[in-house]
Amino acid sequence: MYIRVCRAFHTSAVSLSRKELFNVWSEEKTRSAKNSAVFSYVCERLGLDRKITNFNSNVSQRWTKSHRVIKYILARESKWLDQNITFYPQHQSTKTLPVPSRKKIG
Repeated sequence: MYIRVCRAFHTSAVSLSRKELFNVWSEEKTRSAKNSAVFSYVCERLGLDRKITNFNSNVSQRWTKSHRVIKYILARESKWLDQNITFYPQHQSTKTLPVPSRKKIG
């Protein structure tokens, strides 16, 4: 299985096979666990897990500095909170990358 990462017209597209995602989905028992597993897998493959972890760490520190009071963090961190986070796939050039094997179906 492979992930194909393409760069064209200033946008990046990442393609994951449905079978690959089905394999991840089918390893779990409940609908909620299945959804979480697929979401986590896609985030990991796109390198989003690091971005999300960095955000969580950063917001946690700012929350603590604001004494865990909503009005304080909204006032003290308004510029930071108003900024957007841009998510890009971790591999920006056109490449074919091997995907780690998971439980095989049929």
